[in-house]
Amino acid sequence: MNSFVNAAPLANLLGIQDNSGRPPVIDPEVLPSHLPLVYLYTEKGPTIPQLVAGDSLNTIFGAKTLDARSPYYNHQSVLANALQGAGNAIFVQRVVPANAGPKARLLLSVDVVADNIPQFERNADGTFRRDANGARIPDGAPKAGHKLKWVLNDWNSGGTPQAFGAVTSKAGSMTGAGATQSTLYPIMELEVNFIGGYGNNLGLRLVAPTTNSPAPTNDSLAEAVKAFLYRLQLVQRTDAASTPSPIETLQGEQFLDFAFSPVAYDAATDRDLAAEKLILSSYQDIDSPGLPPTYGPFGRMHIYRNNLQQVLAMIGAAEAPEGLLPTPTMTAGSEFLYMVNPFTGTDLNGVPYYTLEVQGPADNGLLFGETSTHYAAGGSDGTMSNAAFDTLVRDHLLNFGEGEADLLDWAMYPLSTIYDTGFSMDTKMAMLTPIGKRKDVWVALSTQDIMQDQNTAAEESSIATALRTAARNYPESIMYGTSVCRVIVIGHSGYLINDPYKGLLPLTIEFATKCARFMSPGNGIWRRGLGFDVPPNNQITMFRGVNVTFKPAITRSKDWAIGLVWVQNYDRRTLFWPAVQTVYEDDSSVLNSAINMFVAVELEKVAQRAWRDLTGISNLTADQFIERSNRLITQMTQGRFDDRVIIVPSTFYTAADEQRGYSWSCRIDMFAPNMKTVGTYTVRANRIGDLNQGP
Repeated sequence: MNSFVNAAPLANLLGIQDNSGRPPVIDPEVLPSHLPLVYLYTEKGPTIPQLVAGDSLNTIFGAKTLDARSPYYNHQSVLANALQGAGNAIFVQRVVPANAGPKARLLLSVDVVADNIPQFERNADGTFRRDANGARIPDGAPKAGHKLKWVLNDWNSGGTPQAFGAVTSKAGSMTGAGATQSTLYPIMELEVNFIGGYGNNLGLRLVAPTTNSPAPTNDSLAEAVKAFLYRLQLVQRTDAASTPSPIETLQGEQFLDFAFSPVAYDAATDRDLAAEKLILSSYQDIDSPGLPPTYGPFGRMHIYRNNLQQVLAMIGAAEAPEGLLPTPTMTAGSEFLYMVNPFTGTDLNGVPYYTLEVQGPADNGLLFGETSTHYAAGGSDGTMSNAAFDTLVRDHLLNFGEGEADLLDWAMYPLSTIYDTGFSMDTKMAMLTPIGKRKDVWVALSTQDIMQDQNTAAEESSIATALRTAARNYPESIMYGTSVCRVIVIGHSGYLINDPYKGLLPLTIEFATKCARFMSPGNGIWRRGLGFDVPPNNQITMFRGVNVTFKPAITRSKDWAIGLVWVQNYDRRTLFWPAVQTVYEDDSSVLNSAINMFVAVELEKVAQRAWRDLTGISNLTADQFIERSNRLITQMTQGRFDDRVIIVPSTFYTAADEQRGYSWSCRIDMFAPNMKTVGTYTVRANRIGDLNQGP
């Protein structure tokens, strides 16, 4: 912009004003109202709950996790499979046996000793001349230099494993001139992301490409960054007998070119080439906003920088005068230090060094190349059993919200329910802990412990009584005098039909599946006609060998009073749930219906979401604020609940709210029908001639 002071002719250009932009629109995360938390033994994965759907469970936790023939599979795995099959997203909480671990590691160390290196005849290009048998031809006296070999996964000191990143140098296994003892230097260490034996099947291939390689190096770039460029490929295998397959980077690449120089980068693309900056980030992205986490095979990497510089300087000092390095002399401070190649002992053109002998597999050293794979080691799954699993889950439930992940963060972990799939009585009791800490979670308990024999009728009733008694210690609202209602006790057990899991299971598995079919859509809208209270959806289709399928009238009355949900014969071949109630004490209340309780729990989540969209607002009048609050809640509930309820929000200010100025109150009225369970029928005998005469 030019300034002007008079009428001298001037086109004063002010630039472009943009009026086309709009505030960014952030799409809210879509979540089903039925969002269970499932506990699993897993092949791998983090130990904080992960929201998964479809293939993301396999990606994060491993393909073997839900393999019925794997050691990870148990009664909660059956639940996860059923929910996944119904298209229901779930939260997975990995539990890890106490004796599992540590994480698998991969350590490359180099054993180096000063020695006299034999010399051989060379061709004009510097490569070795060979005789008719392909052997190198000796030439002259040896030269002072070094011999070395690479060693895999030696992190013990005095028989004791040293911690990741803290492995110290020690005496090696070679001797040099004058019986000099070699030194083993740790150089590069990678740690697998998660605990588990799967880590032993992760490995790497490291290549030192030259201009003569099938896939040649970029020698111009190497010279520009003053560092030898290595090629890394990470691989995985199914088991120790399997052929490994490459792991692609986030960009879909099967290998990376990197340098050990900590400051190397490609000036043409502004891409970091330094190992520490490039390798892990190329495979892992766990904290990009709005995207699910992508975990790489390795979670930590450590370069033993001092050791690496010391080894490179030793090799470089002897080799530099021979003319294969960019400088005639070299020290640890040389700008060309990282041009030294200790992995294969050649320069960028593939010419072998004169003063370095790299020993391979024949001398118990590692070989580096496109087909040489080196694996991590030391990982373990620990002891996995139903009893150990039961204890681990119980501990997690008793400490709900106090572990790695704060499960009391309603926004981060919007789970809705936890299913008991046959835990012990102690763990069933612990499963009530979450409802005492969160108002937006309900629990489905079972009467069966899968580690015990199938229950008798008396045991069904006794266990249900104990569970309801325990649940009464978690009242819904002390302010309003509302007793516990967010608990369902599902009776009976049996065996799945046409399923690889052959053990005893409770009917909570089928109930969860029916809830998933009804309430699993990610948009939160329940599927019409799939309510489990409507025939034939209330019929049992997944189980055989169900116990106690008939109850006398007096037993049914007593079991209803203790809050038990039971099945009975629908016909000679079919069982059904005559009603699904909660443990709420007043069976005239709409909260006695499980489905109505589910709506009420979802409304607790709606209230949280509405608050998050209202808090901090200061540009609305009191009436405008009320209108926005009511509108938000209406939008979040309209058309969601299979037309079963009517939701009416009422935002208002109490006298205390008006006095404070920063608070408001809201009542969300839910108008729901009572569950019908008792029918009175009369059979009247009439003459056919009276058919048209009226009653």
